[in-house]
Amino acid sequence: FVATLDTRTSSICQKMDGKVFKTSDAQAGKNLPAMHPNCRSTTIPYFKEGMPDFRTARDKDGKRITVPASMKYPEWHKKYIEPYEKKKEKK
Repeated sequence: FVATLDTRTSSICQKMDGKVFKTSDAQAGKNLPAMHPNCRSTTIPYFKEGMPDFRTARDKDGKRITVPASMKYPEWHKKYIEPYEKKKEKK
C-alpha cells in the first residue's frame, strides 16, 4: 500500500502506508484503494528482493522531492513537515 507523501493525505491512508497484503485478501476500502472518496493512494507489487530504492514525495512547499522507498508517512512527516510546523507555532 503506497500513500501519497504530502500534507493532503488522509489519516486513513497515512496509517496504511507501507503495509503489505496478499492479493487474495484485497478488499477495496479495507486494505486496497480507494479507501475513501478522492483517495490518491495506490498499490505496487511487493518483492522481497528488487524493491525500488526511492519514492517521490512533496516537501513543505509542495515541491517534488525524492526520499528512500523505505520511508513511511510518519517518518516523512516528522522529517519534512513537523520542523516547519513548529517554527510557525513559535512566531
